[in-house]
Amino acid sequence: MAAVPSSPQRLTLRMSLAAVGGLGALGAAGHCTFAALPGALRVPARSAADGADPAAQGSLGGRVGSSAPCSPLGVAVAAFGLAAVARVTSARPGRRGALRRSVGLAATAQVDVEKAKKELELQRWAASTLAAKGSPQAEAAIARLQAAKAAYEAAKAQANGEVAKAHVNGAAAPAPGAAEVDAEVMELGFAHRHWFDIASQSPKGVRPNADKGTPSCAGRSLYHGGNTSVGAWSCSPGGFPVVNRPTTEVFYVLEGEGFLTDADGTAHCFRAGDMVVLPKGWSGRWDILKTVNKIYVVNACAEDLSAEESRSALVGPPEMFVMSQLRGKGPRKSDWGEPEDFTRPMVKLGSTAVGAWACTPGGFEGTSNRPTTEWFHVLEGSGFLTNLDGTARRFGPGSTVILPKGWSGRWDVLETVRKVWVVVSNEP
Repeated sequence: MAAVPSSPQRLTLRMSLAAVGGLGALGAAGHCTFAALPGALRVPARSAADGADPAAQGSLGGRVGSSAPCSPLGVAVAAFGLAAVARVTSARPGRRGALRRSVGLAATAQVDVEKAKKELELQRWAASTLAAKGSPQAEAAIARLQAAKAAYEAAKAQANGEVAKAHVNGAAAPAPGAAEVDAEVMELGFAHRHWFDIASQSPKGVRPNADKGTPSCAGRSLYHGGNTSVGAWSCSPGGFPVVNRPTTEVFYVLEGEGFLTDADGTAHCFRAGDMVVLPKGWSGRWDILKTVNKIYVVNACAEDLSAEESRSALVGPPEMFVMSQLRGKGPRKSDWGEPEDFTRPMVKLGSTAVGAWACTPGGFEGTSNRPTTEWFHVLEGSGFLTNLDGTARRFGPGSTVILPKGWSGRWDVLETVRKVWVVVSNEP
């Protein structure tokens, strides 16, 4: 009959079997203390069940630091088990990361397909509408429709892991990407509503001159040309003073609420949908009640405004720009439809003019070689702006457009458009 292993041998055997079973780390932790001694792997002194003197064990059944050496075989097998566990553990995060990346890419691809599908539907409708109205832009609209079809097919192919079909000229249909969109936005002076989201803005930190709360600001620049700058700015609740503004700023409030208080104590409440004007030379303070996000237009012209012009902030509420508040200017000369203009000026301060404009469906040439820079934000309606080289940009509710000084092109209004605008003259 084989001899029964002694207690230390049984401990070593249990540890070794645990290691072989893939639980080397747990087995070793349950039966061994890894002493900080060079080359030594030790196990605790025997418990009472193994025949040890209970009085020598202490209240926890094991004296801290008391140990006996494991057998060489136990050490080798335990090391093998620990290495196997380490290999398995280290491999898991990679697999999980790959899975997360795969799921993320699939979700992104599906979003691209949905965007491309919506664009295709809109371009199909635009081409049909322009053709039915006999617009000279119908041919260009058909070309945009073909491009939208190719982009949609490319997005579907990418989502399915296939190679995108080539255009008739042999060039691969490009899939839309964020970098391409940003480059296009900057080049054309155009941005959709989501471009101004707070999440896409760069943090600027807490306002250094804040005297109420800790208002943290963020921003993002869209356009800079001549004296005109356009971008996004946001700020969390808090208050801070402003002394003698160096520029005139007009902004459209996307979200949030607060007060602007003039130096004489006059307070102006502003909220989402308002157009606000802060003249050059204005002094006062901001008090933000709910995080504000805005689209700003800054005119850095060197001209000075009068004390009266600089005295007060101006707030134009949304009700000021509804269709019933705009004045008709009569029909435009057009090549299709019967476009009619409606307008309402809000204020003119030096070289900065602010107001609202609307136009019914139709196509017409815009001002050739614009003498001014115009920014506008579309409140409702849709259409296309076409450059002289034939490239076109679709706009709709929430779109922001900059028509720089010197721009020439045409308008095709598909649905009655209503917008708020800022025009900067005296551009260099």
